[in-house]
Amino acid sequence: MHGLHHAIVTFAGHHALLACVLAGVLASTETLPVLGALVPGTATIVAIAALVPSGAIPFLPLAFSAAVGAMVGDSLSYAIGRRYGRALLTSWPLRRHPALIAKAEEGVAKHGGKTLLVSRFTPGVRAIVPPLAGALGMPTSRFVPIIVAAGLIWAFAHVGLGLAIGAGLELLGAVAGRLALFVLVAGLLVWLTARLALALARRLPPLIARAAGFLLAGLARGDSPFARRLARVLASPPRTVTALVLMALLLAGGAWLVGAALDILHAQVSGNVTALRNALAVLHTKWSDPVLRALAATGNRWLLGAVALAVLAGLARHRRLPTLWVAGLLGAVLLDASTGGAPAALEATLYGMLAYAMVLDLRPPRGRLGAVPVALVIVLAAFARVVLGLSMLAEEGAGLAFALAWVGLSGVADILRHHDGEEAATPGKASHAAAAVLVALGVVLQSAGVALVVPPAPRDAGPPRVLGFAVWREGAWATMPATQAPLLGSGQNPLVLQWAGSDAALARQLGRAGWQRPVAWTPRTALGWLLPQADPAALPVLPHLYRGEPDQMVLIHAATAPGRRLVLRLWLSRTEVAGPAGRYALLVGTLSEERLLRIYGMLTMARSRHATPAELDTLARAFPATAWVTASEQPPVGPARTQRVLLAWPPAAGAPP
Repeated sequence: MHGLHHAIVTFAGHHALLACVLAGVLASTETLPVLGALVPGTATIVAIAALVPSGAIPFLPLAFSAAVGAMVGDSLSYAIGRRYGRALLTSWPLRRHPALIAKAEEGVAKHGGKTLLVSRFTPGVRAIVPPLAGALGMPTSRFVPIIVAAGLIWAFAHVGLGLAIGAGLELLGAVAGRLALFVLVAGLLVWLTARLALALARRLPPLIARAAGFLLAGLARGDSPFARRLARVLASPPRTVTALVLMALLLAGGAWLVGAALDILHAQVSGNVTALRNALAVLHTKWSDPVLRALAATGNRWLLGAVALAVLAGLARHRRLPTLWVAGLLGAVLLDASTGGAPAALEATLYGMLAYAMVLDLRPPRGRLGAVPVALVIVLAAFARVVLGLSMLAEEGAGLAFALAWVGLSGVADILRHHDGEEAATPGKASHAAAAVLVALGVVLQSAGVALVVPPAPRDAGPPRVLGFAVWREGAWATMPATQAPLLGSGQNPLVLQWAGSDAALARQLGRAGWQRPVAWTPRTALGWLLPQADPAALPVLPHLYRGEPDQMVLIHAATAPGRRLVLRLWLSRTEVAGPAGRYALLVGTLSEERLLRIYGMLTMARSRHATPAELDTLARAFPATAWVTASEQPPVGPARTQRVLLAWPPAAGAPP
């Protein structure tokens, strides 16, 4: 068996794609009765995953292949159990282990899903519990979600373990204690959060009902029809009062978010919009674009119109055509037309209406579970449109907020009208099914090549601006941006360096002064941040974005004080400088000092600050040809400020012809 295991790992190191397929096959056979006990699946998958840090095998394909294999194996075992029943458990060789079968049967009968989840991580038992669940008649609707979750957790845990082993046994031993502590703390936090959530779910509704009754009792006093209806609602069971309060909060929160999103939309800064668009451009690949277009297809106007007709037909068939929903759809169309034309509000409102109706039609807990995929479609479709450039983030935010407010308003109206048990105005299950079929058909058509969604053609930024060397030195340098705004976080990083030369020349020039490229991000170097006394030169550098684009070059230099380093980040600009020696892309850069902090002797963190004038002078001395200039900037708030900018170039670049 050891020889077979070694041969499999050696083969995997030379055939990455087949290794991923092999991991899926091994994961599936481990759960099959009898055969699972003979296959070294878990150990082999961990050993194959140890090859990930070397780059021989990709992490995500390996993990997902193992997860799918685990799900397929559990499903086959479950189907075998459903087919043969208890006769399978009393046949050879399972009948030789009656105690193990009795224990597994007791666990499935008593705990059901928990036993399935735990058995996925228990050798031997994992080959018995799935067929036993099938033999005992566990419903498929309950079995499938559990094995999907168990397969994903199991696969990523084992592949992650192999990755950590491959990252270096010596380093893993150095951080093992801290990793164990972090896992313990994280597990404790997850356990406390789960306990708190369960406690709130059990005790919060009665508290909300009592508080709502106290606050709304004054409104209920009176002879108006609304006051009498509200008084009857407050006399309803606590679940009804809680639902009314939650819908009212959804209405208030959605209305506030609509105003905030519209303010952001009308105050859009072109630079920030461009930076966000460029940052999301990294998600455009030949693999991701078809998926994004398929998600965005759920917002096709013809598809939304067909879904709306199906829902309204269901409402009419139930003789309840609530004008409130019709008004909401019309309001969503008007909002979309005023914010840019993307169907953000219409899609979110229509699908939000379906989700709310599904909760009422199917009743809890199936209604709540059924509404989750609808909510995911709304969010994922909005994300896809933003990435594809079909809409802006603020437009999608305004649409989602409008949908939340309208669902809340409709919920309040429904509860006030139907709190006494009268059937609420919902389209019915047939309309839900018709809407789901239409949406699925749209996604399939888009995936098959029917252009339901056509993303805009990429806008060409045009050729780069070209400046003469003398023109750049004598004042055109001031037309370059003065600061780099982080996409996340606050503050502005001053761009203190402009380099008119090649990347290679810059690396050679600064290399003579002790500057070097930082180590690359790998699992091994990332674990270095968990060492309490890590060497600054052995730690990778976090990337920064400039106008949504990553660093073109990063260099570090050991500072005079221990535990500190200077970090120089440079980005390409849309400007080129032409001199006697040729034309070079102009690089702009920031200089900062990172101070490594030792957190309770457990791990290392970095605190960054802007470079001091002395550190800037140290950088200037590394260049033979430089010029100091002063840049002025008038921020939107506060007085004007100045900063020193270092213009640098290779000696040959500025030489006279």
